[in-house]
Amino acid sequence: MSPPRALTATRAGKFMVGITLGVGFGAVNTGNNLLFLLLGMMLSLILASGILSEAVLRGLDVSRDPPTRCFAGREAPAHFEMTNPKVYPSLSVTVAEQNARATNGPLKGQTIGPERPQWWRFWEAGADYLEFKDPAERDERSPTERPVASAYCVRLDAGESQTFETRYRFPERGRYELPGTAVVTRFPFSLFEKARELDDPTEMIAYPRPKSVGDWRADLAATFGDIPTNERGDGEEFYGLREYRPGDDRRKIHWKRTASRGEPVIREEERERQRTVTLHLETATGRDPDQRHLTTRAFEDGLRRVVGLIDTLTMGEFNVGLVTPEDAIPSDAASTSAGPDAMFKRLALVDQSDGPALLEPPASGSGPEVAETAHVLLGLPAAVSGRNGWDMILPFDSPNAEPT
Repeated sequence: MSPPRALTATRAGKFMVGITLGVGFGAVNTGNNLLFLLLGMMLSLILASGILSEAVLRGLDVSRDPPTRCFAGREAPAHFEMTNPKVYPSLSVTVAEQNARATNGPLKGQTIGPERPQWWRFWEAGADYLEFKDPAERDERSPTERPVASAYCVRLDAGESQTFETRYRFPERGRYELPGTAVVTRFPFSLFEKARELDDPTEMIAYPRPKSVGDWRADLAATFGDIPTNERGDGEEFYGLREYRPGDDRRKIHWKRTASRGEPVIREEERERQRTVTLHLETATGRDPDQRHLTTRAFEDGLRRVVGLIDTLTMGEFNVGLVTPEDAIPSDAASTSAGPDAMFKRLALVDQSDGPALLEPPASGSGPEVAETAHVLLGLPAAVSGRNGWDMILPFDSPNAEPT
């Protein structure tokens, strides 16, 4: 039931409307022909502004190429593609995402982006999608008031398509519904800002922004380390000696044995394999519901550290798995390109729960596969401290590990 265009007056437009009303009042009261002439010229200017801005926006089509991976609080590169099927060019057009709505995460139920006034309150300031405004003014706005993504086009010729670089930015982790894009212009005189909304609903998930976890990584490496395989390879432990072959690294020549045998001998090392680490994320607060507000900040900061830990371990060739009360992502998924992203997505959509802990310690067993897997419990201190059955406990509010 909303009108097909959203119209708001700029600062210059408000002055223009005010002066026009003043000139019209003076012309009616004095009957001066020159004032009537000036009034007609000013009304014609406003009318021409509306007609030309409509001509610029009409028929434009926009498609988006969203980012493949987006972290909260960081800019993710993406593209808009705008097509002009008209027989004349469009000038000075901004394309932007309409206000996104958070359906999951800390901002659940909130709208992200500049607030657009009601269509009949045209005298209020516009939605401020335009990127060529003063950067200092943009930085003064809170993260939830900034546009999710926008790009500016100076000229789009008739029958032409252009791709514009943009950057998506979400203030917090979670799932966001994007209703579509908006094309906005102030052409030709910057008296009014006219917007045309294009429906193209989609969803995006913002992962928690990773945080440095050098202390957690060092504790894991010191506690568990690598696993010898009793096979040849690149490692540090001695495996055996063999004759030198053309192409071998001469830095591995065992000079003592070479001197005794009279021919080059190569030293071989035992190949080592990184241990599998399964991270068990405890989402319970361990507190009463009326104390949830005391744990929210620590929980969100802890999720950022978990993302940083997963990223660090996978880059270090660890096999990483993630277990939450809702589901589990096996460690063999980390060997694929979608492995870390699947865990990041799970962390982006996780919700806190009040009350006691939900996760049970892993079943004990024997055999090489069990011995090579380290089970690490992470969560708020009230829910994880002092629990048995885990190889290591990492409380969210403490930078130090708590080995068990």
